[in-house]
Amino acid sequence: GRAVGAYPGAPEGLNYSEQGRRSYARITLEDGRADVERVPVSEIDFSAVEISCDRFQTRAQFFDALASGAPRNATDIILRVRAHGRVSPGFNLAGLIPEDISRRFFHLDLIDCTVPDYDWEALAGETSLRGEVARRFSEAIAAAGDAERPRLEIARLYAMEALEGRTIELPAEVLCADR
Repeated sequence: GRAVGAYPGAPEGLNYSEQGRRSYARITLEDGRADVERVPVSEIDFSAVEISCDRFQTRAQFFDALASGAPRNATDIILRVRAHGRVSPGFNLAGLIPEDISRRFFHLDLIDCTVPDYDWEALAGETSLRGEVARRFSEAIAAAGDAERPRLEIARLYAMEALEGRTIELPAEVLCADR
């Protein structure tokens, strides 16, 4: 009256929700017993890490942090790296990933969730277009309700990035005219 069941999943990971070595189940039936053994078979594994970039000044600092924590030879790994934290306004991860880092992995997926750490009070004190934009956004943010405030804070960041000549990638939902 005893039953043994095993479901090892797919032998190769399909996305980042299936991280680590994948396997199949080898089941041996003997003398009325069922022994289940997990046998690793995946050739390419998914993995994800996060790197706090708080106070980084340059992209080189980010890649140094990634290099120090990453295995030297992980050509069997598809790695997703999520960069987050408050960074100096000049910090920018855009551009090619250094070859000495990218060649360590089968694939490297970089997601930049960092936020520039502007001194909004100092910017608002400038007698420039940047100062005027900072002042107007600060006034709007102070007058906004809880629901609108986060949108205005993001818009202020986009505005400052645009004024500094940086490329801005707006999410699709921001570009919808009816919202």
